[in-house]
Amino acid sequence: MVGTVKFDRNLRAKILAGIVALIGLLNISSSAFFPITNRLSWLQQVLPPEVTFGSRSLTLVTGFLLIGIAWSLAQRRLMAWLLTSWLLIISAFSHILKGLDVEEALIALVLLGILLIYKSDFTVRSDPGAIQDVFFSAPYALLFFFAYSILGFYFLKHQLLPVFSIDCAIRETVNLATFQGDKIFKPLTGHARWFFESVTFLSGVAAAYIVYSLMRPILRPAKVTHRDRKAAREIIHEYGYSGIAYFALGSDKSYFFNYDSTCIIPYVLVRNVAISAGDPVGPPDKIISTIEDFKEFCEENNWISAFYQVQEENIDYYKSVGFGNLKIGEEAIMEVQEFDLKGKAKQELRSGMNRAKKEGWQFFFYRGPVEDEKMIEKIEAISESWLANKSAGEMGFTMGGVPIGGSDETLVCIATDSQGDVLGFLTWAPMFSAKGWSLDSMRRTDNAPNGLMEFLIVSSINKMKERGDNVASLGLAPLANVQTENPETLLSLEKGIEVIYENINTVYHFKSLHRFKKKFAPRWESRHLIFPGLPVFPSVIHALVKAQVPNFSLIEMAKKMKS
Repeated sequence: MVGTVKFDRNLRAKILAGIVALIGLLNISSSAFFPITNRLSWLQQVLPPEVTFGSRSLTLVTGFLLIGIAWSLAQRRLMAWLLTSWLLIISAFSHILKGLDVEEALIALVLLGILLIYKSDFTVRSDPGAIQDVFFSAPYALLFFFAYSILGFYFLKHQLLPVFSIDCAIRETVNLATFQGDKIFKPLTGHARWFFESVTFLSGVAAAYIVYSLMRPILRPAKVTHRDRKAAREIIHEYGYSGIAYFALGSDKSYFFNYDSTCIIPYVLVRNVAISAGDPVGPPDKIISTIEDFKEFCEENNWISAFYQVQEENIDYYKSVGFGNLKIGEEAIMEVQEFDLKGKAKQELRSGMNRAKKEGWQFFFYRGPVEDEKMIEKIEAISESWLANKSAGEMGFTMGGVPIGGSDETLVCIATDSQGDVLGFLTWAPMFSAKGWSLDSMRRTDNAPNGLMEFLIVSSINKMKERGDNVASLGLAPLANVQTENPETLLSLEKGIEVIYENINTVYHFKSLHRFKKKFAPRWESRHLIFPGLPVFPSVIHALVKAQVPNFSLIEMAKKMKS
């Protein structure tokens, strides 16, 4: 029911926008042809010719503006509704004054009445910063425009007829700015004609900029206050059970709270796409209503809403609200208390542990900040070297958020050789309410021995087992067990995701990570991308890539692929 109402609202806005554009065309054609009628002849006897001709120009200008604003009206923007309403009023009066065109005036007023009836449909707000910029800069822009025009007429006074005067220059500036043409001065040279055209051109650019600024939607989230972050942290600590819950606390996140502030959606806004890092976090009985509210919130701002790494068990919530879904991979989950090294499948893990014992590797487990400054310097050097080989830099959004030196909430696990030299390290983020840990960074020296990472992960899980922890997530394996219904369909969504991961794989080696995680025989849980529909899928994918790899560059990626 909710989806149907919103669809009707969007469709109605598009229909009304189309009618407004047609009214604009009617204004332009009515002004351009301007036939001499009995009503016009009578009106010219009553009113000065300047009024009828001025109204004709005004009708022409309102026609162009109505066409220009129609697109924004179709996007349900409140400012577009407001400007359209005023333009229709002006249009109705200008039709009367230019020739007693009662029929056109009546059409404009009827459309105005319809817009008033459906005012509640137009809720998309414009960017308040852009509107402020227009109002603050308008006096200076007008001053510059009139100075440019009047001084131009003065310096070209020998190329104009009749004789220059300030009064005539101001009136001619108004004529040109309102697209009425040169009616006072006559240009005698090509330079003078160019100047006349430049004045009209500048006024057109200014009008277009003003309309664009007033229509521009909000493309930045509201500032996150200290109170918001505190409330978000409390909710995430109580209900954050997923492997990416910790990353909801990142500084890149904004928060959407439900009506009673018991459930939140952590999201990043990329252009006009608000993409959430995982499912809503909060009481299970609040999830679906929070999804509905977030979708409506995004529509009010003309944003596209999407969710990344949604858990399989919640898919029906999103479908009930009208979202589509796409499986993007699987997350590797370890049951800590059941973990052991038995079985043929874990032969490589046993080999790694045996080599570690034979060569005297040491394992250091830090629950909290690493206080050894020399150790911090060594792991930071390893991290910097690792990042130097990644053209896109550090990944973010749902990874890369655990401090290298650790924190009160995180784990840092370090391996050294028998001489005490650091070979590599892991960082783990808390899975708060699940009483577990999620693997974030895995980094090692360029010459680290084989089996090092296996040693680090097995040692970490064994330590978690001693602590009584429940689960450990090894993170998402992109495209794991994602099957395309028709593999030969190049335009399928799965193929689109596959192309992206294939390209990023050249830098971050997702495929090898998937093979690596399989060694631990984890439980695989499906993860999904949620989005409103196929038409916005490219925008959602672009937002996801920019959120996860902020420094992503197609040029750099191409260079990496060639090398």
